[in-house]
Amino acid sequence: MNGRRLMALGAVSLLAVMAALVVLKAKKEAYLATDAGVEDVPREDEELLRMEREGREAGVPLEPERAREKMREAMAAPEENVRARMAGGIIRDLCLAGYVEDAWKMVDPAEGQVRDVELMAYFRYAKLDPAELLEKAGELREKAEVRRALDGYLSGGTLEDVAGVMALPGFADRLKELEAGYPPDMKPVITELVRDRLHASRSDVERDAVARFTRRMFDLKAVGIDLWMEVTKLNDLRDAFERWEEMRALTEGTFQEGHPQRSGMLQKLVTEDGPKAMSVLVPRDDRQGRADLVDAVRLWYERDWPNTGRWLEEHAEEMNPEQRDAVYAGLAEYEASAGDAAKARKWAEKVADAGVRGGLLLDK
Repeated sequence: MNGRRLMALGAVSLLAVMAALVVLKAKKEAYLATDAGVEDVPREDEELLRMEREGREAGVPLEPERAREKMREAMAAPEENVRARMAGGIIRDLCLAGYVEDAWKMVDPAEGQVRDVELMAYFRYAKLDPAELLEKAGELREKAEVRRALDGYLSGGTLEDVAGVMALPGFADRLKELEAGYPPDMKPVITELVRDRLHASRSDVERDAVARFTRRMFDLKAVGIDLWMEVTKLNDLRDAFERWEEMRALTEGTFQEGHPQRSGMLQKLVTEDGPKAMSVLVPRDDRQGRADLVDAVRLWYERDWPNTGRWLEEHAEEMNPEQRDAVYAGLAEYEASAGDAAKARKWAEKVADAGVRGGLLLDK
């Protein structure tokens, strides 16, 4: 992308981008589920939709002249969502017929739902190579449109396809250039792709595929650690303790007390095997290790307090004094927050360090 285009992208109004994003996901779903929502379409538009479907199902390649006629018919529909759906189908069919440049020239220049859906259709079905994708995306005038182009392009392939494209020399870096300057609310396209695929997963096998893809994207620095942790936590096809060790290794040096994905993974450990979880966590005696141990003991206690209490009685000496005080203090505050003052005092009395004991918040 040349400097002038970058400057043009940088000048886009933040409000305009965010306003476009409010409806982006709905538009994408409307296009990908081409015939969704037909029951809400007025009767006069149902016929146009029927004609559009029949033409597509006939299997006759769409030629540019006929495409222009169909586009005029589509633009005559009174409902914007119907115009957008039909226009997207025309762009798609032109691309599939090999008339990629004609389809590009036919994309509506006016901002709106029709152009949005056409862009997603074009970039999904034009079968551009990665270099062509970046060149075409560089011609778009708004960051939101660049995002839409990438969204359409990457949503059309399997996770393996996307990983292959991302691994091409320089592609990930160029993608980051296009994503640079996105408002904070505008997630990078790979992040949303992962979330979409993850939410669509219906089995452990599918979630495992998403997790392996996400790890490759993490290694390419295309997604952040939080998303990788979220996906890893949900990948129950892999052993929970194996996932924990990978998560712990990749977050080494980063303090994550109370991190929701880290806590979620600890929950899986104590659910699967509480004593084994303790044997894994107790030996790690540093700030993060103590935070993990306290979190895990509390989570185990919540679901199985008799066995947690028994383990603490039998194995307390395996913990050092700082670990024991941290665990007892955590349980005291847990019981206090649950409204059981007697149990809170019982755990607080086990805390050896007077300073730690005096700092407990037991009046919740």
